[in-house]
Amino acid sequence: MKRLCKWLLGIGGFLALAGALLALQGRLMGGETRVTVDWFGRQLTVEPLGAYAGNRPSGTPDSGDTTPRVLVEETLEPLREIRVDVDLAEVSILPSDTWNTVDAGETAGTADGPWGLVLEYGGDTRQLAWSCEGGVLEVWDEGDAGLDLFGTSGSASVTVYVPRGAGLEYVDVQADVGSCTLEGFRAEELTLTADLGDASLTDLALGAADLTLDMGGVTLDAVEAEKLTAGLDLGDLTGTLSTTEALTATCDMGSISLEGSFRGTTDLTADMGAVELFSALPRGEYRYDLSADMGTVTVDGAGRGQSVQAGDGANELTVRCGMGDVAVAFGPAANTGDTAVESGDVASAGLELAPADSPW
Repeated sequence: MKRLCKWLLGIGGFLALAGALLALQGRLMGGETRVTVDWFGRQLTVEPLGAYAGNRPSGTPDSGDTTPRVLVEETLEPLREIRVDVDLAEVSILPSDTWNTVDAGETAGTADGPWGLVLEYGGDTRQLAWSCEGGVLEVWDEGDAGLDLFGTSGSASVTVYVPRGAGLEYVDVQADVGSCTLEGFRAEELTLTADLGDASLTDLALGAADLTLDMGGVTLDAVEAEKLTAGLDLGDLTGTLSTTEALTATCDMGSISLEGSFRGTTDLTADMGAVELFSALPRGEYRYDLSADMGTVTVDGAGRGQSVQAGDGANELTVRCGMGDVAVAFGPAANTGDTAVESGDVASAGLELAPADSPW
């Protein structure tokens, strides 16, 4: 997403919010604020509480319809692939021992634990479809998701339960609007794409991972990957991460703050935002190139001006900041003659050392 597009989206969002508030005020004063327009051959109704195609979805505040939301709850065969492509929904892949319908037992949360799917949605025009054949689970949208800001008809959730630590060949999650939560599994390949919403990744072991978010942040917690690529247009990338071959992360408008073990090639870029990195590896294992066009560079608590290139280690670290500071800290040296990082130095760089019991 280009910078001009981001500014236009921001201005458009502000104007849309102002219009919605004014329309809501008019509605409360007794005025008619609903309008129906023809949108490429389809009737689109816009009102203060949202927009929808066709007839007004059931369950919205004005309809008086109390039709319950649709709930699908199924136990699945063991999976090797998960593919989710939805327009407006919260998407989660969670350990099966968190499934509240599963009694805690010997198989819960183990490699032999249950696999399950829970879908929840509402409205006359909204439907989530799914299929599971040959170990491949697919979930997709059917009908019109609409946009119901205060009702429940447009919202939906997709939750896939897998045994904690289960291995998958491929996971593909695409969500236009909605947050994504992934936890407690292994995958040879992971692709996550979100237009509007945050992503949370916890306790994952990945081969290759590709994360793309237009407007939303990514939070990582105890994630291990051979190769990870993250591209964020508007949002922060934060958390604990370990990579063995390559890490490439770009934030157009947002900061990067990572802690962990980074081997191979690490390339971090923030156009408008700061970069903070703590590596558990000693400085002697890196060759690094750090620069901040409109900011300062700090290495192990010591200021280095706007750029620094040093080191001859086997691992390569490149950090670039357009508007923001760069703060990098390394772990204590092991028989290299390097000086261990002191807590005060890291704190002065805007970073925190990992606790003594940290896996990093």
